[in-house]
Amino acid sequence: MQNIIRLASQFRRAMDEAHYNGDFIYDCTFKNFPVGCCDHSSDLLAHYLLTNDIKTVNVFGEYHTGAYDSDGFEITYPHAWLQTANGIIIDITGDQFRLKSDLLYFDEPCYIGAETEFHQLFNGQPRKNTDFFYSRNPMLNWMRDLYSLIEKYIK
Repeated sequence: MQNIIRLASQFRRAMDEAHYNGDFIYDCTFKNFPVGCCDHSSDLLAHYLLTNDIKTVNVFGEYHTGAYDSDGFEITYPHAWLQTANGIIIDITGDQFRLKSDLLYFDEPCYIGAETEFHQLFNGQPRKNTDFFYSRNPMLNWMRDLYSLIEKYIK
């Protein structure tokens, strides 16, 4: 577990540095990191962990507030994180909800551990991971570029 903590923390710090240095400013997904970046951040981290022989799956869920917007649609919050085979949660974007009372003001930028009450809110379900580096989808070239950008900051 210490290795996972070290690697995930390194990766989150690298993402923070890239964001603070303006490297994400023109990326429509990552310009507001960590807000709205959980799924892709998890994919990027999954690749980094895999290069260090740690296999994970992406877990995705939604929190249903029970409240509705003016168009009659339920307000929901999606979230994604990684999970190891033995149930360790690796969440490097949970702090995007730090101002949301109904999401328990979760403010951990890099959470590694057992399932929390916060994560239970989303009723997350594991999805099959495919490493984007080996995907044949040409739309994912930007993920490879993002990974290379982040990799420059890993210390």
